[in-house]
Amino acid sequence: MRELDAVSRRKRRGRRKGLVALTVVLAVFIILTLLLTALYHSSPFHSAEQMGGNNTQMTESYKTPEKVKDKMMNILLCGVDYDSEAKGRSNRLSDVMMLCSYDIAHQKLNILQFPRDTYVDDKYHTGGLNKMNGIYNQKDGGINGLIAAINGNFALTVDHYVTVGMDDVRTIVDQLGGVEINLDKGFTTTKKTSGKTFVFKEGKQTLNGEQAQAFVRERGAFANADITRQKNQKIFIAGLVDRLLA
Repeated sequence: MRELDAVSRRKRRGRRKGLVALTVVLAVFIILTLLLTALYHSSPFHSAEQMGGNNTQMTESYKTPEKVKDKMMNILLCGVDYDSEAKGRSNRLSDVMMLCSYDIAHQKLNILQFPRDTYVDDKYHTGGLNKMNGIYNQKDGGINGLIAAINGNFALTVDHYVTVGMDDVRTIVDQLGGVEINLDKGFTTTKKTSGKTFVFKEGKQTLNGEQAQAFVRERGAFANADITRQKNQKIFIAGLVDRLLA
């Protein structure tokens, strides 16, 4: 009887651990989706068609094979440089590209972030840029073309995608009362539309919404541009997670 009770307790502990792991995975996914929503535009399920996206129907061959689809699921989170109120701008570049791979069997979430300037060859339509972020804006590219490039260059499958347009991060951050970050090295950036300058110092600091927007979008201030911007976005995500879990 004692052995059966011990086994039962171990099973319950295992189920509880699995539930906690699944909850954490879902929470992180929701946070990332909210982050992209805040960075780019309204609903996290803002359709590609609404943003003028092309070729929005996914090709089945790019999805996870049937024999393993019950073990994993890949979701592409795509932040598109689109603002319906911006004047004189027609480019819709996918400047944020994150592939979230959910390991169903082990209840883990892995995130791969593609640099915006990732090189692709001429067989992918980029408008002459030869950069992966240019595919989305092309008539013969679009979201399906971007997924084709990810599949063709990295042998990665995509089962679902979320596209979101450009907008402010300030609303979510301000509603949370600010987000604390910790920088190894400070930098200064100036907002092009308003000319307002933002100074981010080395060390800990709490950002309001307007500051957070400038922080996560800046790349021109760095020698390696988008690489440092990606690092800063991860710093901000960590701060956002800490604020949400506080």
